[in-house]
Amino acid sequence: MAEAISKIEKGQSAYKVSKVYGIPPSTLKDHARGQYKGYDTSFGPSMLLTSEQEESLVQYLLHMSERGFPLTRVMTRRLAGEIIQCAGHHQIHEPLISG
Repeated sequence: MAEAISKIEKGQSAYKVSKVYGIPPSTLKDHARGQYKGYDTSFGPSMLLTSEQEESLVQYLLHMSERGFPLTRVMTRRLAGEIIQCAGHHQIHEPLISG
């Protein structure tokens, strides 16, 4: 986002920058005008796993795969759900496992 806004501030059109970065032109214009200064803005859904938890999960998945026991998507989602619950995040907005 910062790189895209920097290009707009240097004179590139918000439309062209939006095509390169996949960010709506109105969002880029708002940020370039400083409409969100002082706010902690994030994009997409909030993270349920910390970076460290995610990295540990990835390392475990790679470890198991290298040993001939790759985890399925369902197994991975269940494991992620267990990590989230153990961390004390009991309020999950979307089910990690469907069905």
